[in-house]
Amino acid sequence: MIYTGIMKIYDKLFLGFIFGFPAPFILFSLGLVLWMFLFRNSVVYYFVIPGFFSGIILDILFLKKLIRNAFDLSQAILISLYVFYSVMSFGFFMGFPVPNLIVGPIAAYFIGLKWKIMNTSEDQREKSIRPFSLFCGLIMFIICLLTALMGLSQKEIGLELKGMLGLNFDVTRTMIWALILIGGSFLVMCQYFLSRISLLIILKMTHNKSL
Repeated sequence: MIYTGIMKIYDKLFLGFIFGFPAPFILFSLGLVLWMFLFRNSVVYYFVIPGFFSGIILDILFLKKLIRNAFDLSQAILISLYVFYSVMSFGFFMGFPVPNLIVGPIAAYFIGLKWKIMNTSEDQREKSIRPFSLFCGLIMFIICLLTALMGLSQKEIGLELKGMLGLNFDVTRTMIWALILIGGSFLVMCQYFLSRISLLIILKMTHNKSL
């Protein structure tokens, strides 16, 4: 079903970005990987530039249709998109998990927009909040787990943390474990409640507008 006729311009821009960004980024990255592992003797631009513009061409051909039918996409596609942005944030910030907190509220905005456009019943909305929040928390848990594995695999992680934080004492393995467990648990809970609160706010706003 086509929904663009009843969406605001900023909603279309929002959907255009979240659905349009992956293709150029993925194909650019694929070109870079091909160059690094198979064609290192060639010029890197011969791979990354065609990859990037191939993604742009795909957006030109399909993005408008994708936006028109955004709310009919399968749950598997939406989950894949959420995972994509979580992984991208994880890689861009070199394994630092805190920026991943923004992914949950952004996804909540999409869900709220879908509710509004499709006139989803209040009962169905309320039933969706907990599963969505748990999913966001689960992805953050996986991100924190990957960060912990990366950190623990480095023998000099204690010295790196000491220098990075400007500490005047040695960082022991016990301190690192405590940081992982406490910090990771805190981030998972934050992501759960951020996504939940975001959806509750959207639920309240859309309910008030319907009165």
